[in-house]
Amino acid sequence: MSEKVGDDGDLQEIKPAVDRQRKIGIFALMLCGFVFNFDSTIIQPTAAFYILVLGWIRGNPYRTLVPDYGRSLASYSLSRVIFSPVFGALAPRVIKYKTAMLAGLIICAVGNLTYAVATHISVLIVGRVIAGIGAASVAPALAYITAVTRPEARGKVLSMFWGFATLGLII
Repeated sequence: MSEKVGDDGDLQEIKPAVDRQRKIGIFALMLCGFVFNFDSTIIQPTAAFYILVLGWIRGNPYRTLVPDYGRSLASYSLSRVIFSPVFGALAPRVIKYKTAMLAGLIICAVGNLTYAVATHISVLIVGRVIAGIGAASVAPALAYITAVTRPEARGKVLSMFWGFATLGLII
């Protein structure tokens, strides 16, 4: 059993179920990090071809390929950068960390669905913006991991989180 210092300074035992719930929560957050980066791995290589096809539909396949490809990648990254502090500020005060991550996954799924059904480049970019907003919910995951792990284990757990996230990029 794990031990912690109580309010009166005595050591108290933490129930194993609480530790198990925290471990499951941390593992779920690691999977979310994996999913968000796996999303990037799937979208970025296919976006150029997808934009080229949308260009053929419009009648100008090559003229707008590079600018539209750049806009689609930048829109995802920019929305993720802008909304990471928003999720980070909301998570501990307004919504729970895990709720923020779940909301982020749902928002990301909606953005990817919008991207998948896009028939015009503007809809594709809107889908990437929505997906970037959802992916911004990684910030609360890091805060949650920091809040529930002991200081001596924090570096290990954060490294494992980023390891899972990086694994999503290379698969």
